[in-house]
Amino acid sequence: MSMSESVSISSKLEQLLPQLFENKDLRGDRYLRFQLDAGITALIPIDDVRESLLIDRDKITPVPKMSPFIMGVINSRDRVFLVMDLPLLVNLTPISAYAREYNLVVVNIAPFIPNNNSHSSELWLGLAVHKIEGITRTEQKPIKDDSSTPLFSEKSLDEYIYGWIIEQNQTLAVLDLVKIVKKSF
Repeated sequence: MSMSESVSISSKLEQLLPQLFENKDLRGDRYLRFQLDAGITALIPIDDVRESLLIDRDKITPVPKMSPFIMGVINSRDRVFLVMDLPLLVNLTPISAYAREYNLVVVNIAPFIPNNNSHSSELWLGLAVHKIEGITRTEQKPIKDDSSTPLFSEKSLDEYIYGWIIEQNQTLAVLDLVKIVKKSF
């Protein structure tokens, strides 16, 4: 490979993956950012995320007699795990059953399960969301609202929120995976 070819590959990568070439001095926590519902953008700490996927609906195998928010099971990277409709769980607009593809955020829930007797450090759960928007990095710490008034009009979402980050005049919900796991299982 010639020097000019490697320069062009590097510049192409910089165009395609700008977040890799951002200022290295940028500090702060990283979150996966996604749409939970129209007008509601949510965050999950990137350390809890194993992968994000866009999958065909046929890849999810339905499981009978489960809660309505459980979509089924999927096999990814030689792991079989549950997939749940996160908006439906938190009483928001569910993911369309007629969509050809689903956006999944795959998280490791092993640290959040009390009395995890499987001794596994990895236990995955797929969270179907409306749209994955990318990675957000911020130095702000989530604000915990002690008042009785939620920052969102959706009161049903309050019990699943760890806190809020207000960034560029937008309120972002930082989800509490412990509460989501407790509700799921």
